[in-house]
Amino acid sequence: MRSAGFFSPPFYWQRIAAALLAGFIIGAAGAGFFAGRKVERAEREKERLLEELKKEQLQVKKLTESLQEKRTRVVTRLTIDLEVGDPFHEGFFRGVITELLGELVGMEVSRVDPRLVYKILDGRIFEVKNELYECSVRWVLISETVEAGVAINRTTDRRSE
Repeated sequence: MRSAGFFSPPFYWQRIAAALLAGFIIGAAGAGFFAGRKVERAEREKERLLEELKKEQLQVKKLTESLQEKRTRVVTRLTIDLEVGDPFHEGFFRGVITELLGELVGMEVSRVDPRLVYKILDGRIFEVKNELYECSVRWVLISETVEAGVAINRTTDRRSE
């Protein structure tokens, strides 16, 4: 008696091809299942990391804003509100006052004392074409811009020059 086995000659190649195809299909299905689980796990991890990133970005933004508020403020400009009895010399006076206060630019605002600005300018005598002018400070404001209200009037006093 003859027994027909798996490796019998008439359908030998067809059976091998069918077994390989069945193995390939089962392997692909198994690989797809396990890969799907890995992808799902990776997606959950990605979502968790995105949430963590958002929290960190919010914290960085708050810290940056806090640092900007606390950063050192520096004097960047001088503004002189000049009242001159003789407007012909206004440019000269503005230039001299700007030169006298010029070193304040670049200093920390907290280190600039309004009394210093007052003492530098108030009572100062300028001579222009044999005429004397006295400087008197009306007001001083200190921020990132140093602002001073100054009046300049003719005088005959020769105290300082």
